[in-house]
Amino acid sequence: MLTLPVLAVMVLIGAGLVSRQRHSAPLPVIAQVPDFEFTHYDGSKVTRDHLLGAPWIADFIFTRCPAICPRMTAQMKHVADALGDNSPVRIASFSVDPEHDTMEVLANYAKAHGAGDGWYFLTGDKQAIHTLSREGFLLGVDDSPSDDSAAEDGAAEDGPILHSNRFVLVDDQSRIRGFYDPFDTVDLERLLKDVGSLELETSQ
Repeated sequence: MLTLPVLAVMVLIGAGLVSRQRHSAPLPVIAQVPDFEFTHYDGSKVTRDHLLGAPWIADFIFTRCPAICPRMTAQMKHVADALGDNSPVRIASFSVDPEHDTMEVLANYAKAHGAGDGWYFLTGDKQAIHTLSREGFLLGVDDSPSDDSAAEDGAAEDGPILHSNRFVLVDDQSRIRGFYDPFDTVDLERLLKDVGSLELETSQ
């Protein structure tokens, strides 16, 4: 996948911020995110209900991931920067390698990537996170992929874990409203437009 220059990404995202309020087509309701409870790197518990009331964006990463996850997190940082510090939109990055990704490890990872307030890096029970990825967010994950594992669309084998690289947009009622390729400039613009659409929907 092509690595996008930061400036190009930010110009595109900025254009998306200008135009996103004009996005009028209603977004589909794809699925309901089930209840969950995991731990943020500061020790606080984050649940599905904690995120009610405003749209949020989710992804699944792990800190030992040698290539795709750092790029995903960098792209998510561009999205967070474009939304701005005053945005009610929050971000939840779930570790699919929680046995390694302790609170301390996630805290260091978040700091290294410039993550601000409102961006949660979550760890907890491995089976619960993998089940949430597969059944709650409809994203594949496999911590024992074979050489002939067939990756679904949007999945990438990166080290010991096969996982999806998709960003997921969730509305204020914890319903999935869209999936996005973080390495596609059109999808990044669409994500920001859709965020704007959900913000309008929430305010009505």
